[in-house]
Amino acid sequence: MVEKGDFSQEVHFLGELSAAFNNMIYKLRKSLTELQEKERHLTESEARFKFLASRDSLTGIYNRRSFTELAEVSLTNALGMASRCCLAMMDIDHFKKFNDTYGHHVGDEALRHVVKVIESGLRKNDFMGRYGGEEFTLFFFDTDEKTGFSVVERLRQKLADKPLALENGEPVSIYASFGVVESSMEDPQDEEYVQKLINDADAALYAAKRTGRNRVIVYNREFKDAPPLQ
Repeated sequence: MVEKGDFSQEVHFLGELSAAFNNMIYKLRKSLTELQEKERHLTESEARFKFLASRDSLTGIYNRRSFTELAEVSLTNALGMASRCCLAMMDIDHFKKFNDTYGHHVGDEALRHVVKVIESGLRKNDFMGRYGGEEFTLFFFDTDEKTGFSVVERLRQKLADKPLALENGEPVSIYASFGVVESSMEDPQDEEYVQKLINDADAALYAAKRTGRNRVIVYNREFKDAPPLQ
């Protein structure tokens, strides 16, 4: 027979055991919550790092490597749809003179302004990258040569119609030249082919420079035999 005192001790012991167990569960849940929070922050940091690694630090658009990789994927997808794409090279006209006149700080503002204007005119599946300096690359998905020319011409005009406003309110017009090339459905859609398209678009770009600037030229094989721009 259990005496009254002994039973109370057992109840007290069970109460302490239950409290200790509940405290342990609380701490485990707290540790799990903290671990999940740290994991979430780590995932966000990793995603942020990948995003920043793929972007140009000044303008926020794709850098050269990321543009090339995305263009390769887009070309492969287009090939599966039996569709062509266009790639364009863009270069701001007389940018060195612009920097010499207004300074590199304003030059940076000009680059951001150009990107903002051009991106606002891109279609849903189009994208843009900074190739280097004042040169940019543009990709137009499911777009033939004729449409590509029309789209790029519209972008050129859009930029010409939107001058950069300086701090003193003075508007400064910015113009750009473009070279456009259409993709082939016969070539392998790999990184080497993307670079070939960039080179061909660049040849068309310099043809635009040679013939007066602030214009769009579609690639022709003869461009590669033309003398260098003076």
